[in-house]
Amino acid sequence: MKNKMENWLGNKTLLHSLLRQGDVANTINGGTSETFVAVENKENEAVILVSAAGVHSSDFKVRLQKNKLTISRHLHAALQGTSQESLFVPAFLRHFDLPNEVDKAKIKAYFEDGLLRIVLPLQDARDLNREIKIEGY
Repeated sequence: MKNKMENWLGNKTLLHSLLRQGDVANTINGGTSETFVAVENKENEAVILVSAAGVHSSDFKVRLQKNKLTISRHLHAALQGTSQESLFVPAFLRHFDLPNEVDKAKIKAYFEDGLLRIVLPLQDARDLNREIKIEGY
């Protein structure tokens, strides 16, 4: 019995798979995966900071759809069978309605030291209001 237990505990691939399945099951069954979100307002930009322990940049998705910025994070778990099969479990989803002052063409996202930083450059409000020249035919 002791030999079988040592073999089982020595199988790192098996242990890793079991722990990942436990993480996924915990999240599916109502467990939490804490994600920290903060917004810093500066003079010429706003910065959204997102952090989650043990998360890689590839786990985050940042999408812009019109004036809505969506940040999401998914857990990935290999299913039994081939290594190409996987399960994606949503762990975090947050929407931000962006004001008109955000220059949407210049939004950038950076990931460093476990922290996702999304920089929202602000335009001068005067640039948003202008007179439109009337052209004739």
